[in-house]
Formats: sequence, structure tokens, C-alpha cells
Amino acid sequence: MDALPLAIAGLPRHVTRRDVFRRLLLTLPVFLAVGAAGLLIQPAPRLASTQVHGWQPLDAPLVVEFSWPVSRAVDVSIVPHVEGQVSYSDAMLQNRLVRTLTFTPDRTWLPGTTYTLALAGVKSATGVPFLSADHSLTFTTVPVPAVASLLPQEGSTMVADGAWSVAFERPLDTAYALSARLDPPVPVQVIVASDRRKATIQPSQLLGQGSAYTLHVERTTRQFAFGTGDVVLEEPPHVLVSSSWQVRVPPGVTKVAPSGTGVPLTESMALTFAEPVDLAGVQQNVTITPALEGAWESANEHVFTFQPSAALAQATTYTITIHEGLRTKSGGVFEADTRAQFRTQEPVTLASSSPASGATGVGTNRTLRVTFNQEVDREAALQGARVTPSVEGTWAWENSELTFSPKGRYAFGTTYTVTLPKGLAAVHGFPAAETLSVTFTTEQATTRLAVPFHRQQHKLSCEIATLVMALRFHGVDIGEQPIIDAIGFDPTPKKNGVWGDPDVAFVGNIDGQQVGTGYGVYAAPIARVGSAYRPSRVMTGSSLTDILTEVQAGHPVIVWGNASTGQRVDWKTPTGKTVRAIVGEHTRVVVGYVGSVTSPTTIITLDPLFGERRFSRAAFLTDWARLGNMAVVVE
Repeated sequence: MDALPLAIAGLPRHVTRRDVFRRLLLTLPVFLAVGAAGLLIQPAPRLASTQVHGWQPLDAPLVVEFSWPVSRAVDVSIVPHVEGQVSYSDAMLQNRLVRTLTFTPDRTWLPGTTYTLALAGVKSATGVPFLSADHSLTFTTVPVPAVASLLPQEGSTMVADGAWSVAFERPLDTAYALSARLDPPVPVQVIVASDRRKATIQPSQLLGQGSAYTLHVERTTRQFAFGTGDVVLEEPPHVLVSSSWQVRVPPGVTKVAPSGTGVPLTESMALTFAEPVDLAGVQQNVTITPALEGAWESANEHVFTFQPSAALAQATTYTITIHEGLRTKSGGVFEADTRAQFRTQEPVTLASSSPASGATGVGTNRTLRVTFNQEVDREAALQGARVTPSVEGTWAWENSELTFSPKGRYAFGTTYTVTLPKGLAAVHGFPAAETLSVTFTTEQATTRLAVPFHRQQHKLSCEIATLVMALRFHGVDIGEQPIIDAIGFDPTPKKNGVWGDPDVAFVGNIDGQQVGTGYGVYAAPIARVGSAYRPSRVMTGSSLTDILTEVQAGHPVIVWGNASTGQRVDWKTPTGKTVRAIVGEHTRVVVGYVGSVTSPTTIITLDPLFGERRFSRAAFLTDWARLGNMAVVVE
């Protein structure tokens, strides 16, 4: 027996063919065992999202990686329920097998919420039909930031031109809108630092010296349409902290009057010094801005008064300045300017509202809250308040806020205007000089037909599967095969740019590879077969509004689009007709929408491969246009 050549066997010359054969017999079970193990491999999923300290960011999709390629026919659900879209990447074998699954929610995630991602029917790349598994993964979104500190500390004395600093345990996500209000009312500005870990609350004017104030810091949580800045849901404000402070009077001064807001126009000014001061010194070193006609007077060199010769101007902030260099009679010197402010009475206006004017995504059962810049005639406010369009509900006073609670719900996607009449009387100030109003828009409605999901049973049977779903919605108990038989197949072979006509029958192999050995079928045959069970018709020259009008009427609509590159691959039929075709021709059932029929924000479809899939209005129109806006409505 000849020895195997070294070049072939890679073994010493004394090793015979019989030796090699024996070794092959010994190693064959090992190879078979490895192969069998490969068939039994169950891919394990893991979260691969970019997380922050183990938390899922509110504005990031959820990414899952598998340890082994899987079939992309995975059922995905999230508890608490979240609407969204599933996409796959790291694809193999013409996108049939994938390594990465991405779930993109329609709305940004809710903060501080634990979600469970359920993956049902995960199948290994081996394709063994009975080897599927269910998995669940739990993740928690970025927690709600808590207040770490508020300075100055509660109960301390602060200066008239002071501000508050709020620090948070972690950065504020953009999902939060921070606001603040003072009681008694003084407009404030909230400035959030670039690192979003701190915020400064700055009053618009000097605080009343010697006055007490309560600060309320509030957080409003919002959800955005994913990837946009459009607010789709805004929750009522939540008070993070409420604290009170006393404003100190200047050194050497025991009292400054008046202070705060709502000062009567006939009010006089008064300064009380801790030590005697010459009247001449006060007259030379104390000014009032805007300037007023009049003079400072004193009877005891401690208390000085200024009586204007004319009424003060309404809605005006006056500043009293004790200038640097003023001396007391005992030799004390004011080493810096000391200022105090007050604001005169003004017409009634709105200090704040919840929701804020211009807010969108407002919940349909939200209680409206309005705060005025001063105390008003409460009974007149209750009698004069209106909501347009009209909504049945109850107006009431809660502390200093006027509230409106709808009896039922506001309408979805509707802009409401709340008005209070011109002339609304103040208790101490002036009546409203104009009509007061707040405008807000409620969250969009979601309309969805309860169309049952059916996963296509063949590689290219999406059109048949969508018709099955539409018919089952109408109570027709049917599977794919009767529809396939009724549609039939165009026998024309694909050769030299000539192939079958999808407007007549199915083109190619229904289990083939698109667009090599198989393709699909268009609207006319689907409508023809659907009509045998329910009224079905091709929609020609239709708009998106036409489609959604059908859905609103309870009629699912099958639309043609794309599930791949969308590249044009036209061909001719034997009769010379040009067939408009694309790579990835695919159908879905339009089952719902978010918004109104004429102005939807989101289109809801059932995809026979991926289940529910949502499109923005623009994305849907682009996809639907690839094959000329083909559609079939099943009534």
C-alpha cells in the first residue's frame, strides 16, 4: 500500500491511508457532535444600549445584541406598554438572520421607570423550527433628579438683590422643564447651568426688604416625539421644594417702606435709621428713581418720610438708593450704596398658569390652574372665566389659584383658549386692562383598528398575509393557501429583462429570493380575491387623508412599500408592458394613526414580518410613493 504524499496528507511518509481513515473514523463523531451542538445553540440576548450609570437614557433607543445570529421574526413587547418600531442590523443571508435588534419608542421613555422587554419566538440561525425560546430583559430609565441643596438655606435671612441656587443629585434631563414662583408674586427667571446640575432663580426686581417670601420650585415632565423637539405629552407640575426666607434690611437701616408689589399710588416713602442722621445728609444722599417731586422730612432724625407731590405712576418699579458716604451723627459712614425697591399697583394680569400658555401635549383630563399677579375679585373671576371650545367642568379657588377641572375630558388634538374678561377687578389694584387668556393644545388621539396580526408563512407572501389580516378583522376565518390558489402564478420565466405581470398574478417563486427567483403581486389581484369575501377595491389617485378616512370608517387598508433598498428594477412583460418594481417590495396594513385624519403625526401599520410598525407622516409618504401609492381597502 502506497503512502500518502506529504503535500496532500501533511503527515510523515510512514502514515498510510488506512491510518488516515482510522483517524477520520475516530474524529467523525467529534465533528458530528459539534455540528449537532451548533443546531442546538440558543442565542442569548443582552442589552447593548448606551446607558448612563446603568440607566437607560430617555432619548435613546433600546439596543439588544444576540450571542448568535437569529431569525428576525421576533415578537417584541414592552411592559409597561410602549409603542415603537423594531429594526434589525448586523444582517446575514439577505437580511434573514441578524445579530442586533433595536427598539425605537414613538415617545421618549418615562423617567425613573422600570421596563421589561419581552422577546418571544427567538430562533437560532440554524433554522431548526422547533428550537425557539422566549427571553425577557429588564431595564430602568434615568431616575428623576432629586434636589440636593437649595441656597440660601431655608429660614435664613437673604439680601434684597439675592438669588437662589438649586443643585440636583444628577443632571436634569431635557424631559424636565424647571420653573419657580414666589409668594407674594414677584416674576423670576430660571437659568439652568450648562451641565444641567444647577439652576439659578433670579427675581426680576429687588425683594422687599424686611418682607418674607416663599419660593416654590417646580418640575414639569414632558415626553417628546422620538428624535424631535415636539412635545406629545406634558404632565402637571410637581413641586420639588417649597421654602421660606426673610429679606434683611440694609445695615444701619431698620426699616424701608413701602416694599414688595401692589403699592397704592398715594403711598409715601419712609426710612428708619438705627442711629440719628442729619436731615441735610438724607436730602443730599438719598434718591428715588424714577424721580419724584417732593422732599424728605424728619421729626426725630431717626424716621424720614417722603410725600410725593403727585400720585405715583401705576405698574412702575421705584428704587430708593441710600448712597455711599452718608454719615450718621455719631460718625458712622455708609460704605456702599444701599438700595430698596417697590412696585406700584398695576392692572390685573396673569402671573402664571399650568399648563403654560402655548403648551402642547396637554393631558385630556388635566386640571387647569391660573395665578394672578395680585388678589382679585374671586366671585367675578368665577363668573367670567371661559374655556373655548366649550367644555363642561367646574371652576373653583384653591388657595390663591383659580382652577378648572373638566367633568369628562378635553378633546384630543384640540387647541383650547381660557379667557378672563377685561375689567376683572382687583381687591387693591386696577382692573384688567385687556382680556386675559391662556392657550394650550391637548395630546393627539390614537385611532387603531383591532386588526389581528398574522405572520407571513412564505418568504414572499406579504401581500397574501396582509389580506389575511384585513379579512380576519372582518370576521373571515381564512389562511394563506386559499388566497394563493385564487391569485395564481404568472408562469413567465425571468429572462433578458422580461418577466411576469404582478398586476395579473404572483410573479416568481413565493419562497424564492427577491428579486432573483421571486417577486410578488400588486393591488388588482389582491382586490379581486379579497372581493370574494368582503368588498375590496383598489384605491387609485388616493391621498393619505383618503386612506385614513377609510381606517376611521373601520376599513383596514393594504399599502405597498419597501422593506429593503427600494432600488428600481423594472422589467417588461411578454406583451411589452413596463412593470414598475423595486428591491424589497413589501406590503403592510394601515390600521391606525395618531392625530387627525387630515393632519396625522404617526401612521400605524401591521407588518407581516415585524408586527406593529409606526411611521412618521413624512416617512410613510416616502415609502408609499415608491410603487406609485398602491393601496387596497377591505370594507
